[in-house]
Amino acid sequence: MTGPEPTLCAEEVARDLAPFAHSDPRRSWFQLALTVVLFLVSWTLSALAFVQFGYLAALLFAIPTAGMVLRLFMIQHDCGHGAFFRGSRLNDGVGRFVSLLTMIPYDTWRKTHSAHHASSGNLGRRGVGDIVTMTVEEFEKASPSKRFFYRIYRNPVIFLLLGPVYYFVWKMRLPQTHETPWKGNIVSVTATNVCAALALWGAASVFGWAATLAVHATVLFLVGAVGLWLFFVQHQFETAYWRKADDWTFHEAALLSSSYFHFPQPLRWFTANIGIHHVHHLCSRIPFYHLPECLKVRPELAQLNRFRTRETFRMLNLALWDEDAGQMVTFRAARERGLRAAG
Repeated sequence: MTGPEPTLCAEEVARDLAPFAHSDPRRSWFQLALTVVLFLVSWTLSALAFVQFGYLAALLFAIPTAGMVLRLFMIQHDCGHGAFFRGSRLNDGVGRFVSLLTMIPYDTWRKTHSAHHASSGNLGRRGVGDIVTMTVEEFEKASPSKRFFYRIYRNPVIFLLLGPVYYFVWKMRLPQTHETPWKGNIVSVTATNVCAALALWGAASVFGWAATLAVHATVLFLVGAVGLWLFFVQHQFETAYWRKADDWTFHEAALLSSSYFHFPQPLRWFTANIGIHHVHHLCSRIPFYHLPECLKVRPELAQLNRFRTRETFRMLNLALWDEDAGQMVTFRAARERGLRAAG
């Protein structure tokens, strides 16, 4: 793992990467069609395996199906940034169509995700579209009950096992008016729920409800667990960038508050290069298939906040931002610092 490069000028990097902020319609349509077809084939094989051989056989196909759903979400994600196609109507139309397969309401998610991009690394604008993060001082001053629930929330096992259930069964099924208080939120969530329910009903009419629910619930759980893990390691690493509002700047925060997760293949394909997250945050209009090219133009980005898979597991224990040390720390490290200060 490598940390931020203090001499890197984020604005200059953004200018150098600007030529990649354009879509190739033929390439986008091919990526979309290929992923949708592979999703339908793998989902169908999983359902057939369940009917013929039981759940364990279905699981063999459910794992790659989850990979396809994850990739579909990355396409939905690019549409939300206006990056996948050239026109906003086409981006929104495709994004809404894909959301019926991912079961993540397009318009609601796009709004909260835009807030995340606009405030990543800003201590004064936390709480919308991001992982709840407290500073060491805030945690020490919090009530016992708030500290208890925060510890539960940041527990890696609970986060990855219960998080997907909460996300797909509750959070994505109900309008989050506290995060996105606008009337379109209700329409987006309701339309997604109704269309997804009809799609599941259609699948159940062919394969039966047992197979349909077993396969799709497994797929969504796997997608949720991997998705939450990805989102965590993209922004919750030790040398992450967090600043108070007065010291926060967009370009610097975009580049330094996000990681470069160096995936092996085929994970890079399934995740649509989202591991190159610092470039994405700096230039969100770059479609995912251009992101690797950006590392060739600015090779120093390939070393900035770079992590490999094995390094991410210890990162899951990071829980608090230590303003004095300027880094993310574990609960244990924060407690030991407090004991040293008291002694």
